This record gives sequence, C-alpha cells and structure tokens, in this order.
Amino acid sequence: MNHLLKLPKSAKPKPMPESYIGRVTGVEEGQNTWRIDQLFLAKAAESLLVKVEIGDVVAFIEYQHNLIIVQILQREGDRKTTIQSHNDVCWIAPKMSFQTQDELELLALNRISITADHLMQSAQGTSIQQAQKMILSAQSVSASADDVMNLTAKQHMLIAEEEVRIDGERINMG
Repeated sequence: MNHLLKLPKSAKPKPMPESYIGRVTGVEEGQNTWRIDQLFLAKAAESLLVKVEIGDVVAFIEYQHNLIIVQILQREGDRKTTIQSHNDVCWIAPKMSFQTQDELELLALNRISITADHLMQSAQGTSIQQAQKMILSAQSVSASADDVMNLTAKQHMLIAEEEVRIDGERINMG
C-alpha cells in the first residue's frame, strides 16, 4: 500500500545556506575548531569523517551562527588521509573489501574481534602469530607441513582420553 504525503503549497524545505571556500591555516586544539584563512573559526561537520589538516582547501557553511566545514576540496602533498570520528562508527554493507597496494595494518589499543561463519587466513610468504598466551579451542584440529614441523617448549604435554599415536619410519626419544 503506497501513501502520498500531501503538503500545503506554503510548505517548502529550508534552502541550503550559502557555502564558502577557504584554506585551513590553523587549529584550536582544545575546542576542536579549525582556523580558515586566518580569519574564521569552524568545526567539522559530523558526517565529515576525513580528518581536516592544515593546508586543506575546504567548503564551509554558516548554520545557526556557527561555521561548519562540510567538505575537503583539495589537499596538497602526499600526506596520509585519516578517517576520524568522535562517535562510534559502524559500517553496514552486503559485501565489503579493503584493498591496498602495499600494506594493511589493523591496530587497537585494547581488542580486535573477528567473528565469522567461516574464516580464512592466507599468506603467500610468512605468517607469524605472537602472543604472551595463546588459546586454541576447536572440535578437531588438523595441522600439516610439507617439510618439517617443529614444536618447541620448556615443557610439552600431550593428553588424550583414549589414544596417543606416534607413527613414523624412525622414532627417537630422549
């Protein structure tokens, strides 16, 4: 069932405020405010996730007696682009891909969680896992190596409820 909202002819949306262009010339750290053309102070719009940098050419508007940066139009040099928000960020999409030509780094000061129905990790070269404590829990585990597999520890325990089997052409103990 489709309904059409009928508005009186006098009802009109508010027009977009006039926009301005300027260069970011400074930052007021404590107020999270950017100085534009050494004259105006503006805050970044909530939807502007790319962090503003000194030297950026930006578009800004006046809204409720405040100046708000709504777009970064130009950035000089090969500086790193930083995505930043003061709020939690959640991306929802049917499929998502992160691609890089050189290097990808995921960094969290506390915790990184990956949850999936199926998880695949693949490395063409070297794969390193390093932790102070590592816990592996699964219904069954299968590990294989085409050449040599080393397990080294100060103490090593193999515990099975039913059977321990060591099979090889030659078994050295001691």
